[in-house]
Amino acid sequence: DTQASLLGTFVIFYRKITTPAIAEFQVIEQFVNLARIAIERQKADQIIWQQANYDSLTHLPNRHLLHEHFKGAIANSQRDQKQLVIAMLDLNKFKKVNDTLGHGAGDSVLIECAARIKDCIRKNDIAARLGGDEFIVVFVGTNLPQDIANVGEKLSNVLAEPYLIQDNPVYCAASIGMAVYPNDGQNVGELLKHADQAMYRAKKERLNKVCYFQETV
Repeated sequence: DTQASLLGTFVIFYRKITTPAIAEFQVIEQFVNLARIAIERQKADQIIWQQANYDSLTHLPNRHLLHEHFKGAIANSQRDQKQLVIAMLDLNKFKKVNDTLGHGAGDSVLIECAARIKDCIRKNDIAARLGGDEFIVVFVGTNLPQDIANVGEKLSNVLAEPYLIQDNPVYCAASIGMAVYPNDGQNVGELLKHADQAMYRAKKERLNKVCYFQETV
């Protein structure tokens, strides 16, 4: 089979020069088959886990894995008595790109957007795609108000840069909503909800804007 790939090698050493008996060849063949099955099962399990936890287009964590990472980040922030900033963003005019240039162009924008987000964050921060053109970024250990403002501004500026699609610049700046743990929520659900509210306020007030969650009375 020209498509087969080498999974590994199986070697048996003898203390002296000899020729393996037929029974020994049969035992070796059984060992090889068992090892092959175990390796292929492990590879299949890894593929299934990858598909269940990562977005196939951008290769960012999906909603399911985000929740797992997010819960851990909140627990660490609570233990260390530090803040945690969540940014929810939505690409403006993304539907127009899909409608006028096609879904292939839209996919290219999403892939590039994910790459820009990853370039903006640190190793311990979390980025995920919720679906469509919505993304989440969790900035860990951000405490000073100026640091939080800088995070939002940097993300906004990077995503406002044009995307080169079919040799033409395409603009899909983001509306960003931000919420801060623990002031704006104590758990994943509350923080996502409040960041979402802030994002829609940013979209309503002005495109390419960063808004922070504000408790309404």
